Amino acid sequence: MARTRRTTSGTAAPVPPGPEVAPGPRHGRLIGAELELWIFDSAGRARNRAADVIEGFERDVRPHLHPEIRDLLGDLHFEFDRSSVEVGCRPAESLTEVGRSLVATLTAVDGYARRIGLRALPYGVRLDGNPLIVDRPRYKIQNRIFGFWFREMLLPLAGLHIHVDLWDDERVAGDQFRLTNALRPVLIAFNACTPIFNGRLTRYTSARTHYYKLTYEEHGLPKNGCLLDLDNVTTLADFRSIAEHAYRDIIARINAKGIRNWEPYFDAINTIWGGVREGRYGTVESRISDAHPQIEYVMAALALHRGMGNLLTSVSTPFRVTTHPEKCFYSLGQDLAVPRFDVLRELEYRSLTSLYPHGGYNGVHPDCLALCATALKFAKAGLDWRDRRFLRPYEHLVLGDEETLSCRITRYAIENGLLRDRDQSFVPGGANRLRLHLYEDVYRPSLARAQEEFGVERDLVG
Repeated sequence: MARTRRTTSGTAAPVPPGPEVAPGPRHGRLIGAELELWIFDSAGRARNRAADVIEGFERDVRPHLHPEIRDLLGDLHFEFDRSSVEVGCRPAESLTEVGRSLVATLTAVDGYARRIGLRALPYGVRLDGNPLIVDRPRYKIQNRIFGFWFREMLLPLAGLHIHVDLWDDERVAGDQFRLTNALRPVLIAFNACTPIFNGRLTRYTSARTHYYKLTYEEHGLPKNGCLLDLDNVTTLADFRSIAEHAYRDIIARINAKGIRNWEPYFDAINTIWGGVREGRYGTVESRISDAHPQIEYVMAALALHRGMGNLLTSVSTPFRVTTHPEKCFYSLGQDLAVPRFDVLRELEYRSLTSLYPHGGYNGVHPDCLALCATALKFAKAGLDWRDRRFLRPYEHLVLGDEETLSCRITRYAIENGLLRDRDQSFVPGGANRLRLHLYEDVYRPSLARAQEEFGVERDLVG
């Protein structure tokens, strides 16, 4: 994704009541997403066949598609394990264009996977099984560096990564990182869909995020999925110094283990897995959401980032970011005030705490509601009126009209006898049944709705 250039100037002002996007060139204002999918068979059994999907798709599908469709599709990539595939989309300035590319790519991958007797499901955790590490030098070295906890905790996880062009102005870029970091509890609360990890019901709405954090906080991995303390960051250079510090920790670990020939595979960008990091192609990369099987929630996450980001770059008088001790976002004079680190850390924990489908709650912790509601308010102000519709799934959660998918999954697993009463672990075949439910009853209907919304044919592979 291309680097962007600041085209507006002046001091910040209160949030405008409508989509007051500044006129002028839009080149470089790109946004895009990466979504990770699990591979399993028609009986719901996890399969280590990512290579079959990726290599077969590139050989048998992509070259034979109509050029117009081929130009829509994003890339397929290997992940750390052999049972997951990362799907990208074509970055674009328009959320609608990004959505069309993502839906077309998912449609084509789904069609090919079904052709060879497999299923591909975007979801935050593998649920069960024995994933294997991809046979590539980077992943082998990675496993040697970080050892048991990296393999056991991170191998069964999948996420949603959102990229937004990094602004050329150093101070604006620093604010982009601070704002994206402050959205972490919001996105955990809204996209929570992994109450089960390694075959057992946990007390977290997003077990994926909890265990991702655990690898750093208890086992010393470098800023792995953690909320960062960016209260004193004012420029891009300030943020890069945090990444460099974590990178030095990794180098010390590598040297202590006597590992050689690691240099081609690791640098300060692709070794740091914080909740927000600088992408390799000049982007702010947000890496904190569960991979969600409902496309409308992926689009809502994209819209949230785009709308909030526009307040720093594209409204007639852009905001500057400051911190305050409250549990919400609000405009403070000429600044957009975000909660300071200690408050965000508390809200991050609250957003992970599962309330499940009892007690009258819908899975969004009451302590997080102010942050979530004000994030939506500001994001809507930064969006064109035509793009505000993408935020509706999040609005329903704030209003209590819907439950998080984490709550719905918990209820389904309990009511359908997928879990033992004794320890809330899967009964034999329980993970297979849950995967099939997520695929057939959650993901496929959502994909069909998205195909209709974005004008993508349902059968691209034939």
